[in-house]
Amino acid sequence: MRNKSFVRQAFLNNKNFKTKHTIYSLSHPITKNVFYVGITERELNKRLYYHLASSRLEAGSKNRHSFIRQIISDGYVPIIEPIEDIISCTYEDYLNVFQ
Repeated sequence: MRNKSFVRQAFLNNKNFKTKHTIYSLSHPITKNVFYVGITERELNKRLYYHLASSRLEAGSKNRHSFIRQIISDGYVPIIEPIEDIISCTYEDYLNVFQ
């Protein structure tokens, strides 16, 4: 097998094995106060939809759901904004490719 650092670098350079994640915030549309920071592989509009849906289904189970329900009851929708995009790959992916 080739030099481990060469193999590792080849893996990291291969876009097929990388996953883009977005760190994002949810904030109140009027006050602009951030009430949640999360990370997702999904598009942000889809992630917001899942937050809205889960806040309807999970009554009071998490603080963010309470914030979301309150914002909706006031006639608004939370704002979702990207903070940073990161690219990641797992060590397990690395091992599966090169074993």
